[in-house]
Amino acid sequence: MNFTSLEYAFFLLIVFFLFYALPQRYQWKLLFFSSIVFYMISVPQYIFIPIFIGIVSFSAGILMEKARELQSKKVILIISLMANLGILAFFKYVNFLTTSFFKIFHFIQSYSTHTDTFSGDPILLKLLVPLGISYITFQAVGYTIEIYRGNHPAEKHFGLFITYLMFFPKLLSGPIERAHHFLPQLREKKVFDYALSSEGLKLIVWGLVKKLVIADTLAKRTELIFQNPDHYAGAPLIFGAMLFSIQLYADFSGYTDIAIGSANVLGFKLMKNFDFPFIAKSTTEFWRRWHISLSSWCFEYIYNPIAIAKRDWDKWAVVYASIVTFVLLGLWHGPHWKFVVFGLFEGTILSVEFLTRKQRKTLGSVLPEAVNNGMGVVITFFLFSFASIFFNAANLSEAITFIKHLFLFTGHDGRISSLSVAFKGRDIVMAIFWVFFLFAVEYGDRNFDLKSFFPRQPLLFRWVIYYAAIILIIMLGVSEQSQFIYFKF
Repeated sequence: MNFTSLEYAFFLLIVFFLFYALPQRYQWKLLFFSSIVFYMISVPQYIFIPIFIGIVSFSAGILMEKARELQSKKVILIISLMANLGILAFFKYVNFLTTSFFKIFHFIQSYSTHTDTFSGDPILLKLLVPLGISYITFQAVGYTIEIYRGNHPAEKHFGLFITYLMFFPKLLSGPIERAHHFLPQLREKKVFDYALSSEGLKLIVWGLVKKLVIADTLAKRTELIFQNPDHYAGAPLIFGAMLFSIQLYADFSGYTDIAIGSANVLGFKLMKNFDFPFIAKSTTEFWRRWHISLSSWCFEYIYNPIAIAKRDWDKWAVVYASIVTFVLLGLWHGPHWKFVVFGLFEGTILSVEFLTRKQRKTLGSVLPEAVNNGMGVVITFFLFSFASIFFNAANLSEAITFIKHLFLFTGHDGRISSLSVAFKGRDIVMAIFWVFFLFAVEYGDRNFDLKSFFPRQPLLFRWVIYYAAIILIIMLGVSEQSQFIYFKF
């Protein structure tokens, strides 16, 4: 069910009224039932998968808590991780691994025999990736690891645990909630909180503006470039890559705003997932501000254990942990080599920043602070825009084609190198306008706290702004039922 659809609006409205009408003992049951229905509307045949993940993780938590020996706990943890991650790997990566093995075998056979007589195709399974399986699995894995570490007690209520894993606002694309933050909220009696619900509705409206008006409007410009990279050179490709990085942010953070807003109207608070990433002065800082729930999850459960295990390598432990973590993070986005390269690029940039931190600090002390910060923001943005080429290209081959033509500033073989020829003047102006509009609102929220600013304004002023936002969505929002980019991950 798409968050931008009327069906979701009616679904949330029905759940909202029933939730606050029910006694406390039935509230979590409604959320459990609603989340199951929400999931089954999309792929009813796969409902057993999140339930199975829940059974494995719930049982592992209780067994680890009861186990007296550390070795027993470790065995239980490993079995649960193998079961949960095995399901994730099967549905997301089995065809990728099969195809890659087939190509490697073909290459070795051709190289060793100096012939190309191998025929046949890899056997591929026709699998539909279950909705939200990455987010459900990551929450389950994080939960079991924390139980193993002894950081919080095991959950004894299976219904509450499944509701935590499948809570419908965060089901499809996060945030990746931690059990110790969300489970206690399910036990609280929820009474209607006007301030929290009002904040939630504002977040939903702003999320819809980000998605339908800004992201989808920019998508019309970026698709033109990314679908035909061989037709362009220089300026149009640079413009397209920069525009896509902002489109991706508007799209994903728009989803997050709707998810957090939906939880707010039901009395729940989800963790922040974005913190103005485009003001980051380094790639390291950028990943502390972008998809925070995933970045922090990877830091705690992948990067940290690797860095500690390899601490004898001194500074190279950090480099190794950074590259491995980001290659895995890239691969998490999809079973394609382009995502592996995306992760490798980001991990390399982080490693270079770590290895040169003293030199950069020395250089920064010489330059005026405004110049140093400004350069950091610009360089970070351009590096992420470059990396986003791998993210958005159809495949690795097209990403390489895109990059080859990126620095060609003269037309060749009919390629368009002029920005004004590739785009209509109106398209350029509108794209730039929406980018500035997005940043202006987010700058205002960051520096003037718009959430608390608006309630202090006269009623007429507030409702003019609210209706203007709604009219903006209706009049300028892209009408096609486009999916959020991160739904496919």
